[in-house]
Parts: sequence; structure tokens; C-alpha cells
Amino acid sequence: MFVLPDLQTTATRLQIVPPSTAPILEESPARNAKHYGNEAAEVKELRTRLQWSSVHEAAKFYDRTGTDSWYYYVYGHSDGGPKNEAVSRASHTGNDIHGDVAIIRSGPAGYDTPETFTKTELANALEFYETRSGRKIFNEREKNRFMAKMGMRF
Repeated sequence: MFVLPDLQTTATRLQIVPPSTAPILEESPARNAKHYGNEAAEVKELRTRLQWSSVHEAAKFYDRTGTDSWYYYVYGHSDGGPKNEAVSRASHTGNDIHGDVAIIRSGPAGYDTPETFTKTELANALEFYETRSGRKIFNEREKNRFMAKMGMRF
């Protein structure tokens, strides 16, 4: 269960999620990504602002409401750190994620992706995966999106 202290309701484009997720909302400062939507610029900004030696895609995961037109995109780094339990559970790959991560909203080309989100929305999305497989949910939503493009819906 996530601890949800006095919540900040200001929506931002970027959230930092530390490996210790019990006090997730207290420890993750809200930040606005200046280069949102340009992956190369996002990576450069993260390396500079967070002083990460390298930045890579660590995971993707969908929200808890059933959307299939956007997802949370997780940037990680190879500087190590303890296992990030919440993000590892939510990950579409099933791989363990280590250390702090930076999370934005993203999605496939041609879909409207809401840019900002609150810490509450992120905490709720991560909490959703406490009892569900990130890989299974991601595959289901990707399949639903593909089928909708073909004119079919489950």
C-alpha cells in the first residue's frame, strides 16, 4: 500500500520516483521537463539536470483507468542503486529497475497524449500494479489499441 501524505495537486510533465516508494509523494519533487516531446532533448536534459551518466528507456506502463492511447514512459540510468520495486512491478518488460527513475507521459504517434499529471495520478497508477502484472496489462492495452485501429474493440 502506498502512503499518500498531503498531496500536491499541481500537474507536471516529469516526476522523479526513488526506489523507496513508501513515501513516494514526499520524496519525488515535481519538475517540468523543458524539452517534453523531443526524446533526444529529454535525454540530454535528464543527464544534465539529474547528473546521470547515461539515460535509457527503463520501462513503460499504463494507468489504472484502462486507457490505451498513452502510457507512462520511464527513463532510467545505469548508475545503479537499489531495486525500484514499484516501477519494476509496473514495467512492461518484467525486468528489475534500479535506482531513481524519471517518468513522463508518452504514447504512440498519432494519439493525443496528456502532457501533465499529478503525483496522485502517478501513485495510483503504480499502486494498481501491486496486484497485477505490468507485462500482462501492457500487452492487453497494446492489443486493444491495435484492434481499435482495425475497427474492432474488446
